[in-house]
Amino acid sequence: MSFTNDLKVGIRQFGRNPGSMLLAIMAFSLGLGLVGLMLTLVFGVIKGHPKDIDFDNIFVLQWDPSTEHLWKSGAQLGFIRPKNYREIEERQEVFENLSFMRPNNTISIVVEKYAERFTGAHVSDSLFKTLGLKPHIGSFFEEGDDRPDAAKKAVISYKLWKNQFDSRESIIGRSFNMNGIPTTLIGVAPEGVDFPSRHDVWINETANHLELSRGDGDALFVLATLKEDQTIGSAVPAMNTIAKTMADAYPETNTGYIAFEIETLGENFMGDEFPRMVYLLLACSLMVLLIACTNVANLTLSRATTRVKELAIRASLGGKRGRLVMQMLVEGFAIAFFGGLGGLIIAIWTSRAIWASVLASAQANPPIWMNMDVDMKTIGYLALITLFASIVASIVPAIRASKTDVNEILKDNSRGASSLKMGVFSKLLVLAQLSVSCALLIATSAMVSGAKDAAVFEPPYDPSQIMTARFDLPENYYPGDQRSEGLERLQTLMENNPALEGVGFTSALDMIFNWNSRWQVRGREAPEGEELRARNEIVSDNYFDLLDIPILYGRGFEKMDQGENAQEVCVINELLAKRLWPDNIQDALGQQIRDQYSDTFPWITIIGIVPDTKMAGPGANKSDEELGGVYRPMSGDPQDSVTVFAKTNGNPTQQANHIRSILNDEDQSFALYRVKTVETAVEESQFGVLFFRNLFGMFGIAAFTLASIGIYGVMDFSIRQRFQEFSIRQALGAGPATIFRHIFKMSSWQIALGLVVGSALGYGILGIMADNQMAPPSTNPMIYLLPIALIIAVSSLAIFAPARYVINTNLSDTLRGD
Repeated sequence: MSFTNDLKVGIRQFGRNPGSMLLAIMAFSLGLGLVGLMLTLVFGVIKGHPKDIDFDNIFVLQWDPSTEHLWKSGAQLGFIRPKNYREIEERQEVFENLSFMRPNNTISIVVEKYAERFTGAHVSDSLFKTLGLKPHIGSFFEEGDDRPDAAKKAVISYKLWKNQFDSRESIIGRSFNMNGIPTTLIGVAPEGVDFPSRHDVWINETANHLELSRGDGDALFVLATLKEDQTIGSAVPAMNTIAKTMADAYPETNTGYIAFEIETLGENFMGDEFPRMVYLLLACSLMVLLIACTNVANLTLSRATTRVKELAIRASLGGKRGRLVMQMLVEGFAIAFFGGLGGLIIAIWTSRAIWASVLASAQANPPIWMNMDVDMKTIGYLALITLFASIVASIVPAIRASKTDVNEILKDNSRGASSLKMGVFSKLLVLAQLSVSCALLIATSAMVSGAKDAAVFEPPYDPSQIMTARFDLPENYYPGDQRSEGLERLQTLMENNPALEGVGFTSALDMIFNWNSRWQVRGREAPEGEELRARNEIVSDNYFDLLDIPILYGRGFEKMDQGENAQEVCVINELLAKRLWPDNIQDALGQQIRDQYSDTFPWITIIGIVPDTKMAGPGANKSDEELGGVYRPMSGDPQDSVTVFAKTNGNPTQQANHIRSILNDEDQSFALYRVKTVETAVEESQFGVLFFRNLFGMFGIAAFTLASIGIYGVMDFSIRQRFQEFSIRQALGAGPATIFRHIFKMSSWQIALGLVVGSALGYGILGIMADNQMAPPSTNPMIYLLPIALIIAVSSLAIFAPARYVINTNLSDTLRGD
């Protein structure tokens, strides 16, 4: 009954001052909405798993990256090479299931006349058993299907089966042309499975791994499940013993590969950078909510001041302190309840809008089970946070207001000081709002500046006038040693087409993404614990001429660099030449270097030097940009996946149609994809940077808006509490300038301390973000100036307005009001 009465009193208080109550509800809604948004990212993306695959009990096996400095041959990102895998498979005794896959391959399927391109993987026969899946229809691979003499088989996704084959069960057992090879379709994966991400086809791996050199072959992504009597603690030492045994047995290829890293599929799938950024943003959203709480606390405090005599009389008439505290808490709960509903609406709306932008992006490629839905778990956590926030915002003012000694109140009121003696608390409110808003504005400023820097990409050609597209050579199109001949034929056909101008090939995806390799200079030993890293790109012999990249010293690639007896050559950029031969970069000509990715890679001779060409791509961090890079001729290292580029008038579709026609005339298994201009590719590559920039911007604006309102409210409250004092000072002869100086001096230390704490907090946030490759913040010290200037401006206005009011009010008006 008492709670009902308290609730009625609280509702009546809403009616007495609806404007301030509405402002408090809006503050809570904004803070809780941002928290809810980040919870959808945590539960739907970071913690989300497909319902059919146990991400916590399937493990990923890789070489331990902490031993990379010991590796003699190429790192392959820590993945295991085929011949090593086969030996590990024979030696290990801790895993119940061990399987591998080569993900993110292009699979061209001829459904009717022409090939259509899908993302797929080549897998071992036990992959689906390791994942614990059962087919929707048909079957999965059987034991022995990953051996060299096995027939080609494929499993397709439920989505592909439904969209491409109209859910016909009759396709099971049929043969389709996949990558130029007849392949039997044996099954359909369960609905919702696209493992690892957006994959539609899984083909059994039939390469003869035992015929490969131990240092060769594509890297394998290895998955495993533990035996019942094993744990991670027992598996790691057992597997490390195998690694050390192999390192001793095969020193030429396995030196340094002495330890494994075993982590859950969930940990491996998300990596470190994205979760770290999301949790940082969750912390920032809680900081925004803290500002909202300080606003509500200030509102409760100012309202308690106006009701202090009422509360004193209630107490003198027998009202218990606990009841008075509860009555004020009920008001806070009411504000939080409506704020929570508003926050839930904001979270639903923003999460849907953001996820729609993710799905629309060509760069983001989330698996189909990921989402940002506001589910019951999100609502539950949001409700708990709302309850906690309401207590934080109301408890201190409520407890202080309940100290209702009538004599003390009358004496305190006569002095004109704060009736509730809340000076310290109100100062802490100001300090909290200044610090948090300053920190978030600094993070926002750094992200906006970093995004601007990342978007700068100035290659030596006009990116809006170069079309880029990708195609993969079918397995039976000039296979093996004939690959180079096949690529030369395709280039000749395209060059001879009068509708095409300036056609060339490169290994770089979209002409902006190449890879980072470990290199060795002949006759020069790298210092212990150090390695020579540089970018690596394989290009057609006309690459530099077509893109108007001048040869500074030496020469570019020529026809004589082709053929079996041709010398292995390369061209390096000026940045790498300065790193290795700082005294005279021309000394690089004639020197030999070797890619340490494989022990079978030959020494190649440097024949030319070109200007710096932004090989690290847009958005690269400073360390990557300073590496420099190496260009190698495609005639000497033909690629299975090739980027073709041509000059365009800005619309790449016309050139793409001509190229597609040439490819299909050669082999119907060809599929052309990723058709765009380089300019468009650069814009798409910024998705991750823009995603986090926009989120930080949202938090920064929300924090600044709430803090501006809150700081004004707290300053106004603090100054008005000393109304009588300032009026008496004026009556005794103090001029307006003196009052202004006194008020500003009284508040300036709070502003200064808030800026110091906020700058330190902002510096800490930037430190957490510093190594993030997805969204690197700017390191320019100037990013601190704008947030600090904004905070000083808002704080000055927050002081000026109530100070002006105090100066313009005379003593008689003040006493009459009291």
